[in-house]
Amino acid sequence: MKTTFLKYKNVPLHKSPYAGFDTILTSKGKAIILRSPMRDVPLKDILAKPKLRKKLTGDVVYLAQPHPYMGFIVSPYAFYEVYQDGKLVGQDGKNHDGGADFFSYAQQATSTLHGEWNDSIESGAKLMGAMIGLSEGIQPGRPERIFSVLLHRKAEQKYSTREEYTIDLLAPENPDQQTLTDFLVMKTYIEKLHYNAFKPYYTTDFRFLLGRYYRVTVNRCGWLVEDYMDINH
Repeated sequence: MKTTFLKYKNVPLHKSPYAGFDTILTSKGKAIILRSPMRDVPLKDILAKPKLRKKLTGDVVYLAQPHPYMGFIVSPYAFYEVYQDGKLVGQDGKNHDGGADFFSYAQQATSTLHGEWNDSIESGAKLMGAMIGLSEGIQPGRPERIFSVLLHRKAEQKYSTREEYTIDLLAPENPDQQTLTDFLVMKTYIEKLHYNAFKPYYTTDFRFLLGRYYRVTVNRCGWLVEDYMDINH
């Protein structure tokens, strides 16, 4: 994960996540098709034409509202559908309304009919920073430090059914004592968070991305946490 950070931390996210993929419109917005029984025909054409649809038998996998993130294309909305002779006979999916994590959800003052899950990433990260600052109190003489971290699930869990989180320091490579002190404050806060505070991202190569990449600025004014999904946007 650190190698991924070093490779993509300064790479702007200009490429469309839909490029090169078959797409459809769903109840959760535009989606990219990762698996379809009739690979040579766009799924939207199959579903729109009765004669083609009758031939649709097999599994369909898609991600709704995908976005690029550190070399991956990710979404918290993954769906699986099973068709038999054009009829939908089974389905499952991960429909995480309210944002990608607890902080993105908690900062939402109102609900909107438009927008996507990543719209609240920036404000959610800022809320996290504010909460970390509250956990340690006012530090009027604190010197400014900037560092980057990877938030991820702990390798060893006390409870197999509960997510427990921690952070690793990604940058700077040779931190001074103040940076290490600030990092430890954040680490202590993150490791006290309730399980399932962060939803997994599903990738186009059928993996779970359980991590988050953050840049953290700490000074006498408090804590500013920024997600690299917004930094590189």
